[in-house]
Amino acid sequence: MVWLCMQMVGCEGWPDNKQLICAAYACTEAALQVTFPDEHRPLIAIRTARACLKGEAALREVKKAVDGSFDAAIEITGAADAYTAACFADYAVRYPEEAVYCADAAMCEAARVVSQKDLASLIRKEIPCLPQLNMEE
Repeated sequence: MVWLCMQMVGCEGWPDNKQLICAAYACTEAALQVTFPDEHRPLIAIRTARACLKGEAALREVKKAVDGSFDAAIEITGAADAYTAACFADYAVRYPEEAVYCADAAMCEAARVVSQKDLASLIRKEIPCLPQLNMEE
C-alpha cells in the first residue's frame, strides 16, 4: 500500500509527501510505544517533527527533541529503534521531498512490532483517500 502511494506521489487523487510522512510518523509512534513504553524522548522527537511539518513547531524545537532521542539511543541498550526514529524525525523535517523513502523504512521498522492491520488503520487515518480492500475473502 505504501509502496504504491510512494510511486503515485504528485498524481491526482493520491497522497502527497506530507501525508505519507505523517502516516509514517503515526506508525513510528505506535512502534515506539510498544518498544519503549517507559522512554518518551524518541516519541517526543516524532511528535515534534510532526508538529513542525504542520507548521505548529519550529525547527529548533525538532533539533532539541531529536537530540533527546539520540541521547536515549545512547543510554538504552539495543535502542536502534530510538536512533531510527530520531533520524527519521530530523530528516523528514529538513528534506521533506526525499523523506518519503525514510518514511517507507520507518513503516517497515514499525511492522516488526505492530500488527499490519493496526498499521493500515493508522495509515488510513492520515491518508483517507486510500481505497478499502476486503482482505477477508
